[in-house]
Amino acid sequence: MWICARRRKRGGETADRRARGGVRAGRSIIVHHRFGEYHAGAYAGLADRHRLCVYTNDWRIALLLGRCNGNRVTLLGGELAEREDAVFGLDTVQQLQQYHADFAFVAAQAASCAVVVADRSKFGAVTPVRIRGFETVRYLVTESAPGKALRRALASRGPELIVA
Repeated sequence: MWICARRRKRGGETADRRARGGVRAGRSIIVHHRFGEYHAGAYAGLADRHRLCVYTNDWRIALLLGRCNGNRVTLLGGELAEREDAVFGLDTVQQLQQYHADFAFVAAQAASCAVVVADRSKFGAVTPVRIRGFETVRYLVTESAPGKALRRALASRGPELIVA
């Protein structure tokens, strides 16, 4: 599942850092491209991990985490984004279904522990890709708590909310 909403310039970095902190050497991860103000440096915290198995749709993440520390990187296919170094779309989502990962940043149906990392600008945003399987997400990590209605919905049938 890919969220295609623009990211604000500020916010989300603390949540990203906290979520990445649980990834240890030898684990498999799905890392999606962050649209908008993202830069590969946001995932530099994973560059010191060894023997990672990484699935990504972002060329910069592939170059950052690949070719070092015994990491293996699978670069997913799809439609090339106009202003980003990444691919997206139905082909990308369908290819993801072939893989299993220990962690997924944002969410993926093929993960043992799916984690959605989203800053507050994502709450209530409409996306161009249908997001299915949200009920399988284990954690929602964000820098600021969502509004009361969304908190109630998450508490009743959604993932555990972590405010970093």
